[in-house]
Amino acid sequence: MSEQEHAAPAGMNGAEEQALDWLMKKDRGVWPEEEEAAFQRWLAQSWSNTVTYWRVEAAWSRAGRLSALRQTGVAPREVVKSARRHTGLKIAAVVAVAAVGGLAYLLQPAPAGRVYATGLGGHETLALADGTKIELNTNTSVRVLLEGNRRSVQIESGEAFFDVQHDATRPFTVTAGNARIVDLGTQFAVRKDKDRLRVTLVEGRAELSVANSKPEQLLPGDVALATAKSISVKRKQSYSLEKELSWRRGVLIFDNTTLADAAAQFNRYNRTKLVLANDAVAHITVGGTFATNDVSAFARVAKGVLGLRVEHKNGTILVSR
Repeated sequence: MSEQEHAAPAGMNGAEEQALDWLMKKDRGVWPEEEEAAFQRWLAQSWSNTVTYWRVEAAWSRAGRLSALRQTGVAPREVVKSARRHTGLKIAAVVAVAAVGGLAYLLQPAPAGRVYATGLGGHETLALADGTKIELNTNTSVRVLLEGNRRSVQIESGEAFFDVQHDATRPFTVTAGNARIVDLGTQFAVRKDKDRLRVTLVEGRAELSVANSKPEQLLPGDVALATAKSISVKRKQSYSLEKELSWRRGVLIFDNTTLADAAAQFNRYNRTKLVLANDAVAHITVGGTFATNDVSAFARVAKGVLGLRVEHKNGTILVSR
């Protein structure tokens, strides 16, 4: 190894400086809600910020935390710079896993304020330290905070299923946009789209609220749609709930489903996109159970059963009459 490879980096970049500032603020023991909100906004600005924070946190932990640094007189920034080369490969590996749809630190107790994400077609299970389990569907990003009496998850995007370990003294909350779900001993799924939130309650009870709207108490079988200003609730039969949550088994269930809706579902999971030629094709209905990642099987059904024309071109499957 060359002298250049052994040498510590000359200085810290802006993201590293900011990450270290957050860690030093946390170490002081005073961490108000507005500070946590600012920290989470900083993490959300870019994946690079999240990775940098992991790297700096690893260096910080390596040094025995800042309290130990103060006793030794070693400057925190010097420790982070010298440890950067030791943690860089580990973080690079995490990024590589995330890039192909994996989830960092799967099935491990979740540390406070950490971001977890799946890529396109990803499906992973996260076990929290309090016994709660979260299943993440395709293209999903969540932030988990377990600290003191606070148990909260913020859904940035995508869809997740929650099996919450109930604790009356420590409410479990899920937020997405301006919507808030409070667990009352619950299994439920949450899907965040651009302009609405869908909450499917399987077991127990939960309270769903949005700004300027009366909170709704959800019971098993309830499916709630929340917009920026309102909530509507419908009761579903068990078969409908099975279809809603079939992604947990890695399948999509269609029952008199339009090709437009079926294509939209498949396109959530696959790089090869289904494209429908026109509205006439879009309104044709289909039934069956398909693996979420087997868009080719669906195309074969469209051709062989529905008698439609199927063309593969430029990463898409064009379906026409």
